[in-house]
Amino acid sequence: MPTYFFVIMRRHNITAWIIILLYFFLPIFNKVSYAQEVSEEAPQEVLEETPQEVLEETPPQEILEETLQEVSEEAPQEVSEKLYYQGLLKFMDGNYKGSLKFFNDALKISPDDPNLYYHIGVSYMKMNEFQIALTPLKNAVRLNSELHQARYELSVLYMKIGREGEAREGFKYIINTIPDTDLAISSKEYLDLIEGKHRKRVLGINVRLGSQYDDNVIAWPSTTALPAEISKRGDMVYLTNAIINGSKKLNGTISSGIIYSFYNTNYSELSQFNLQNHTGLLFVEYRYNPLSFRLQSDYNYAILNKEGYLMSTGISLIPTLTTRDYGATLLTLRYTGKDYIKEPLLKDYNRDAENYSIGIEQNYSYQKGYLIRLEYKYTIENASGRDFSYNSHSLSGGLNHSISNFILDLSGGYEAFYYTNLNSIINFIKSRIDDNVSISLGISRNMGKEILLDLQYRYVSNMSNINLYEYSRNVYALTLKWNY
Repeated sequence: MPTYFFVIMRRHNITAWIIILLYFFLPIFNKVSYAQEVSEEAPQEVLEETPQEVLEETPPQEILEETLQEVSEEAPQEVSEKLYYQGLLKFMDGNYKGSLKFFNDALKISPDDPNLYYHIGVSYMKMNEFQIALTPLKNAVRLNSELHQARYELSVLYMKIGREGEAREGFKYIINTIPDTDLAISSKEYLDLIEGKHRKRVLGINVRLGSQYDDNVIAWPSTTALPAEISKRGDMVYLTNAIINGSKKLNGTISSGIIYSFYNTNYSELSQFNLQNHTGLLFVEYRYNPLSFRLQSDYNYAILNKEGYLMSTGISLIPTLTTRDYGATLLTLRYTGKDYIKEPLLKDYNRDAENYSIGIEQNYSYQKGYLIRLEYKYTIENASGRDFSYNSHSLSGGLNHSISNFILDLSGGYEAFYYTNLNSIINFIKSRIDDNVSISLGISRNMGKEILLDLQYRYVSNMSNINLYEYSRNVYALTLKWNY
């Protein structure tokens, strides 16, 4: 029996829904009555209603047996549903003791219905009968592991009776399986209570070590003033990435934090592409479920081949709406100022710029372990050099699936760049238009103790109306991630 029926009925006028319920139940009641009537009816009356040609082909006894068998197969399930919804009406009125009679009667007919066990368990919880509530809630989760509301209530129950280890395990399962949902947010808050983090500053560390092979290193960065395909060369690169973040709840609705990120690459041969990047970020977040508003400011400093390359500052406003039915919807408004440290040879190649973007992202989890992400972004970049002012539209998406100790990830993106001015490299004949396509496929394995082994392949293709800017890349990466 669908749990969404219960959710819908909670949100609307109970009188209207009683009418709707009666609309559905009257046919059921009629069929139940029909079953009783047929079982009590004289065999001769049933036979009188049977067409003569059927009587000639089928013995009367078989007709009676088939008729009674059909009715007996339909009626029990319909009676169970009627009892279930009668119990829901009592449940919604706060009459939990009264609802138990209907739920238990329905359970005798449908002994493997997880929704019945769920409502029986919650009814006992509401009556503070915690030990009695334990068994039906465990049965609900056993019969349907995707009934996340039941797992959530069971975890809350474990907290109430002091079994914090089992509560922690249940809340973590919900957070990992259906992230960015109301249940996941509430589970995170309960998890924080268990671990005492609501009274402390929260410190997190993420370290990633690995290597990758890039078959067209020369194309990075893809927005360099010179054409991408000067001399296509591949190389092995070793990666180091570390993120340290600290946050603190200022009160029940406001939190603030700081994040520092370090990124470093070392190429085996093409050392001119060795990059070191430092990013610092401050944020303040206000949360009033289901809404949150995050304001953040960041500073970025990049070093290329041991020389200063780029300084940038940014500010972002990120409102987020999180609902149980539709997941998390993020709107991002961002400004970035870019200052390239080295002066270009020609003023048309100057990439110092102001960048403005607006994006909307939707994250939605469905079934067990599936997470879908879709994003659209519009960007305007006003550069000092005429060759690098553009506006762009981008679409990206991804599908993430967790199964056992593995995480599968498939993502892709498309971005169309429309450069504002006539390009100087081809003597101002036309403006540059690029179409950039990327596809990524990854598989990760949980090694235990917050360690993740990640294997990833990424393909990038840049198509342009100016041949000099066309390129493609294949990147293969193997990394080891550790979270604390």
